[in-house]
Amino acid sequence: MKPNIFAIFDAVKTVSQSYQKSSVISPGGPTINRGLATNLITSSRSSLWIKTLLPKEASVGCRTASRFKIVGKEERENEYFLNVMEVAEAGKTVQSTSFSLVESSENLDPFIGAYIPPRGVILFSKIDVPIK
Repeated sequence: MKPNIFAIFDAVKTVSQSYQKSSVISPGGPTINRGLATNLITSSRSSLWIKTLLPKEASVGCRTASRFKIVGKEERENEYFLNVMEVAEAGKTVQSTSFSLVESSENLDPFIGAYIPPRGVILFSKIDVPIK
């Protein structure tokens, strides 16, 4: 990926479907909803675009200068969070709205990721690997 594009993948696993699952980003500035699961954080010199690909049904639980909380809407034991971020000069056009979700078919090892045109795909494994 270009140095100005990066992805954050997070898996939250709980023992109960009723527990709220969320992912929190500390943005360093207020976020602005730009639709299509896209949020923008700006300063006088730069912008950070955040495209939320997972969960597919997500809401923003908190949107302040110090906290941006993404919450999964569906009740399930496991939730995956995937955000692709793009940094640009303030006022510049970015491609983050064209990022899309990529998932493996059921026949393959489970993976999930993002298609970032025209550069390619970034993939993450959904297999639990114990840390020793």
